[in-house]
Amino acid sequence: GQTASVIFANKLKTHDLEIIKVNEKDEAVSGVVFVIEKSLDGKSWTELMQKETDENGKASFAGLSPDVYYKVTEIKTKDGYSLLSEPVFEGQISTADKPIITIKAINTYEFELPPTGGNSFLYIPIVLSLIMGAIVTIYYLIKEERGKKI
Repeated sequence: GQTASVIFANKLKTHDLEIIKVNEKDEAVSGVVFVIEKSLDGKSWTELMQKETDENGKASFAGLSPDVYYKVTEIKTKDGYSLLSEPVFEGQISTADKPIITIKAINTYEFELPPTGGNSFLYIPIVLSLIMGAIVTIYYLIKEERGKKI
């Protein structure tokens, strides 16, 4: 006999993680920046890249390996919106997962406190002074009227 040599190459199946950023009305929010980090143990994290959402509110991270921990966090949002306090994704991607994993992240408007320290406080002493002046005037008018009748 003859000897034949055969080479088998196994290619690791990778996944894509797609973040879709919308507001409370389900409208796309562009210009939001996300960072993806990876970890082998889920404790010590290394930044891989940052992506900004496009006009459709999408930011995609491609070529993610299974059985590695990933964490995706919003690090910059548009003016008037609240920055998300928790990662939008944290965990491992399984070989059983779909090739493209889509996560919808809903952004809310920032709560705006009412203005304080306005001029309205100045009017309180003025109004109180006018009321006190009116009371004193009425008192003396009544006292004068009673004095004429005696």
